Amino acid sequence: MTRLVLLEHVPGPLRLEPDDTVVAMTPEACYELDRRELPYKLTTDFGVDGKLVALEPRHWREQLAWLESLDRLLVSLVPETGRWRPGAATLYGFDLKTLMDPVRVRALEVDSMLDSYDRVLLHRRPVGGLLLRRPSLTSIVLPLVARARGVDFEERVDAQAPALSLPESASGPGPKARHLGRFGGLLRRSRASLRRIRPARSRPRAGRLTLLFADFGYDLTFLLPRAREQGHRCLRVVGDTVVEEGSSRSEIAALPTEGAEDTGWAGAATTVDSPDHPLWDWPNEWLVGVPLADLIRPRVRHWLEHVMPRAAARAAAFESLLEREEVDFVLGANIVDPDVPAAAAVTAHPAQSILIDHGHDALAQELFDLIMLRPVDHDFSPTSEFAAYLESRRPLYDHPTAEVHVGSYQWRESASLSRSGRPPRQLPQGKPVVVYALTATAGSARYLNSAFYTDAWYYRLCRKIVDVLARHPEIFSVVKLFPGDGHLRNPIDLYVEDLGLDHVVSSREPLRAWIPWADRIVFDLPSTGLYEAATAGIPYLALLYAHHRHRAAAVERLGPAAVVFTEPDEAARAVDAFVSAPTVTAPRLHPEGEEILTTLERLARR
Repeated sequence: MTRLVLLEHVPGPLRLEPDDTVVAMTPEACYELDRRELPYKLTTDFGVDGKLVALEPRHWREQLAWLESLDRLLVSLVPETGRWRPGAATLYGFDLKTLMDPVRVRALEVDSMLDSYDRVLLHRRPVGGLLLRRPSLTSIVLPLVARARGVDFEERVDAQAPALSLPESASGPGPKARHLGRFGGLLRRSRASLRRIRPARSRPRAGRLTLLFADFGYDLTFLLPRAREQGHRCLRVVGDTVVEEGSSRSEIAALPTEGAEDTGWAGAATTVDSPDHPLWDWPNEWLVGVPLADLIRPRVRHWLEHVMPRAAARAAAFESLLEREEVDFVLGANIVDPDVPAAAAVTAHPAQSILIDHGHDALAQELFDLIMLRPVDHDFSPTSEFAAYLESRRPLYDHPTAEVHVGSYQWRESASLSRSGRPPRQLPQGKPVVVYALTATAGSARYLNSAFYTDAWYYRLCRKIVDVLARHPEIFSVVKLFPGDGHLRNPIDLYVEDLGLDHVVSSREPLRAWIPWADRIVFDLPSTGLYEAATAGIPYLALLYAHHRHRAAAVERLGPAAVVFTEPDEAARAVDAFVSAPTVTAPRLHPEGEEILTTLERLARR
């Protein structure tokens, strides 16, 4: 009988049978197997990436229909949601998507591997990786799929295995700051910006606006002091209170910390908890004979029973606040913050809801519709190219979608980055600095309709690129780690430490701290950092994975700096050519659009 051995980590004594096929399920397992020089496969060797890409368009259409079905059910059970824009399930669709999609992704991954095996063994730790204090999703999905396929399943939990540590030599903020990720770095910079441009006293004037900041950070950090400087009134959600920002901060209202009783949410949770409810027909169709709804149903019930009552109570508080304080605009930067959709849900004329995009990339993703076009009245994009893409998506929907504008304070700040002060670490004299900026490892949180790398495959890509940098002692290379390592430990920093080279180091400092000091930057995903570098005028290489979907107009803007690759070796060759070339150029991007505050003032006059 042939056996498949799935490793989330490598136990001390790994006992294998002669015909075993070993698959590394995590970057950690890759690192450990490489150190032992043991051969292994990746889940991508079973065609997973191609299957996921092919699945995404249909999954998106079916998911929107599922959310609308849940919207209709909730209106009948929780009538207050009938006044929300849009319905509760669609409004918090990102929450539901990230509850449901990882189950389908991991189930498809497991099913793709089991075709040719009679037995499967999973080695795992008692809890998941970084930020996941629970058993891995593989350990939850695998028994269901194995049972349906008639494959003998065994799991070994290695309770004594120590987790991979962080190397002491990695520069950057401490553990608490690391978990803040990019927001933490921006918060520190933003506080400095506030001190720099905050006026001593607001000056009231005609046409004064009242702005409610439902969250903070990103562009909102720059907008608030600008608005105060122009005499506008600024309210802001801080924890469980709403305060007015002025020469001193005053509390305007307290927000509920719990949901009200008998509002229908508990009844909705009980209703959908039935395995026979029609809502579960769709998840049970994902894999023939595998009742995946059994894994999703408890998650959705918890969302209805414990998450939404509080969100609804805060929405009701916002509704009263908007009217009482005569709020003109409700602003948010990230729909993931639960207060942003809660406030947007009840924003009605003459008040208007605003989302100012917190990041940027060159990807074509249906997810943008859910998190940018659906929840708000207006969306601000950082580039005209992306705004045009969002505009092209609006006709796909019969229901209202956001009006799209162009504007960003972040890109204006990026354009002015300069080598002032000290670099994040001491740099050698006479060597050009190359920064390699990593992206996130999704782990058990990977969802569809948004670009992610398969975890273990991504570690192999990182290692190939680091190997190229290691072969160039004439340059000083910085491996810029993703904040917090995403949702799973990516031990590429340990690999860098194992190399023991003076000219290759890892860093946890924010990328923006490195941009002014970099002579060239490599990006393995064309996301926010790439556009920051392009706006700052730093030469860059944009690696575009063939299994990701990219906007044609965005790729055209990047020109020859964008290189499409399928396998890690192709990416490595592109990096080698980039760092070896005597000179390199890349298209520089420039801030676009009028100042956001100017647009808001114009919208208020309509």
